[in-house]
Amino acid sequence: MGNNPATDILIDDCLRFLRDFAPFDRMLSEDLRFLADRVKLAHYPKATRILASESGIAHNLYIIQSGKVRVVPAGSAEPGDNVSQHLGRDNCSRSKR
Repeated sequence: MGNNPATDILIDDCLRFLRDFAPFDRMLSEDLRFLADRVKLAHYPKATRILASESGIAHNLYIIQSGKVRVVPAGSAEPGDNVSQHLGRDNCSRSKR
């Protein structure tokens, strides 16, 4: 553990959350801790664009802890198109522990 009790609590919460989902549930403890030590919690207001294909290669992994994101394929019409989908925490594979 680190020197900051508040940071340790956040990292422990992150570890508990990640362990509920594949592929994190199969990671070695030290590897999962390495990831949890580097996670940044972020909140995005509704309709915020988080990623866009025209921005090039994504350099971050976004994990949805709560809420939903709307995935719109590049070149599709917005809003109200029939090809977008909503993803959230319930779209992930929960571990069967």
